[in-house]
Amino acid sequence: MELFFCPKTLLAQRAAFAVSHILEESPQLAGKYEYQLVNLLNKSVHDANKRCIVKFYMTHEVSEVNTSLMIDNCFKLLMDPKGAIAIKASAMSVLFNFSKIYPDLQIELKAVIESQLKNGSTGFLNRANKILNYLNK
Repeated sequence: MELFFCPKTLLAQRAAFAVSHILEESPQLAGKYEYQLVNLLNKSVHDANKRCIVKFYMTHEVSEVNTSLMIDNCFKLLMDPKGAIAIKASAMSVLFNFSKIYPDLQIELKAVIESQLKNGSTGFLNRANKILNYLNK
């Protein structure tokens, strides 16, 4: 994990691959580093690190202490005009999962997704439309 948080981009990028596989096999290991992981989404780091973190939290819960930070960071990732599509799509899924717990987020999520539709790739549009269909029910 030390390399994952390393300021040297190449080392952190390569560590992201290993960390994603380790967290997939042993998700409990993320607990110790949760704040650092969630906070890293707001930093200028390689996309591989952001993708690893957001992908992990698509299927795993964030503690209540870090929930607001995670929601804020995911909205920033989703609205970033220069952001990678895979990161945006994963952030959208994380936010959608939170919107099931916090229904007030659904209005904002819907507005942000709709604002991103004109610039979305096929994969992004597919996920966006599935989420919008659910939110419009």
